[in-house]
Order: sequence, then structure tokens, then C-alpha cells
Amino acid sequence: MNALENTPFEAHFLEGTSGRLFGLYFPAMGKPRGQLLCISPFAEESNRSRVMLGMGARALAHQGYGTLILDVLGTGNSNGDFEQANWSIWLADIRTGIAWLSSQPGDITLWGTRLGALLAVDAAQADPEAVKRLLLWQPVISGKQMFTQYLRLRVANSLELGDQQVTTKSLRALLAQGQTLEVGGYYISPQLAADLDARIMPDAADLPDMPIAWLELVDQGKSELSLASQRVVKAWQAQQKAITAVPFHGPAFWQLHERFLAPDLVNKTVQVLNDG
Repeated sequence: MNALENTPFEAHFLEGTSGRLFGLYFPAMGKPRGQLLCISPFAEESNRSRVMLGMGARALAHQGYGTLILDVLGTGNSNGDFEQANWSIWLADIRTGIAWLSSQPGDITLWGTRLGALLAVDAAQADPEAVKRLLLWQPVISGKQMFTQYLRLRVANSLELGDQQVTTKSLRALLAQGQTLEVGGYYISPQLAADLDARIMPDAADLPDMPIAWLELVDQGKSELSLASQRVVKAWQAQQKAITAVPFHGPAFWQLHERFLAPDLVNKTVQVLNDG
């Protein structure tokens, strides 16, 4: 781990279409083998995942892969407020990151974690010439399902305060009326809420033809992905898509406040990229 902590990196500001974007770039060490654009999870999951994303970027740099960890609009150190964000703006930010990485040597891989995986797939569909591979960590399959789970944070907080009237249905009704909601310290606009509800992993026919690595947490002693993930992966494989499903063991770091690491995930990520 000490060797990884000493991995050099560079801070950059990129000019996005809606504001300046902050990125940390970990250059490839030795002969470059490719470039990755790291797309973080949604809201607080992004903060909880930063240590793991940094660990992954450092490990990949030692293998010859440069990585840009990009803060999209309204997140991290980039311009804008979270409530200004929507799916189209975030896709444009990803295109900005791809354009910046295109000046670096090697093919570009989009590396998305959780909701970032859905963004990565969408971005790859839009720009299959520039993106050559997808790397998905614990992918969200349904944006609507993820957002419903996120709204339950507001419901739980309301119950603690003695308000029995707040439900995910009532919160969605407020969004439908044009109200912006505060959930878990983040302000969600009606547009972003609608965007999240509309996003699902695409059918195989709409999937770009490129290698895809799907890495997912499984219980210790088990090797099968969740049933929902199996359905997606098998459907893609049935249409001859080059997808590799890789189970890993460790903590669900994107859910935890404490600094937990999943070295098995990093090791298997390195292996799947090196295997091509």
C-alpha cells in the first residue's frame, strides 16, 4: 500500500460546457498501455468511494494505465451546485474528460462505479469511436430503483422527527410539481430526478461493441452475481457481447462512512485489464 500512496498525480481544471471541472490525473508509470476516465457514484456514495477510486487509480498507474478521476458538474471541486446538474450536463462533462484524455497515449476506457457505470455505458453508446472499453464497478442497473432507495433516506429522517406523512410517493409528487428536494444533504432537481428514473442498462442491441468488465461484490464463499445482474449479463452474452463478469469479495465501501478498502476488487480490476 505504501508504494501506491507515493504514486504521482496531477490536478487539472478542464473547461466543461457548463463550468470548470476538476480532475485528478494519475499518469501511467512506464510504457503507457491505455487511459481510463473514472466516473464516480451518485451523491454521498461518491464521497464514500473516493479512497477506493484513488487506490484503483494508483494501482492502474503502476500497470501502465493513466487515469483521470473527474468531478462532474456540482460535485467534488468542480463548479456548480448539485441542484444544477442533470444527465445531459454530466454526459457533456464526460465528453470533456474523453477529449482531454485523447491527447494521452493509448485507448480510452470508461470506468464507472455504481450510478457512474450507467453514465459510462450511456457515454460509450454516444461516442463508440473514442471509447474502446467499459469497466463497471458494482453497476446500478436501474436508475429509478436506485433513486427510490435514495429517497428513503428522507423518509427515514422524517420518521425520526415524527412525521409519518412523508413517503417516497409523496416525495415524487413534490418533484412532479416542480419542487427541488433536499435528500441527505443534496438538492435534487425535478429534471435530475426524471433523468434518473429514465435510466436503465440498455438492451444488447443498443450496447456498443467493445469489451466490458462487470465487477460486483458477492458474499464470502460465493461466486455468482445478483440475480438482476445475471439477467443483464446473460442477455448481453446471448447477443455475443464481449462481457466478462467478475465477482469480488470485500466491504460495500460505497455504503460505509468509515474508510474500508477492497483490495480484491483492485487486484481483479488490474487482472481483467491486463487480460484484455
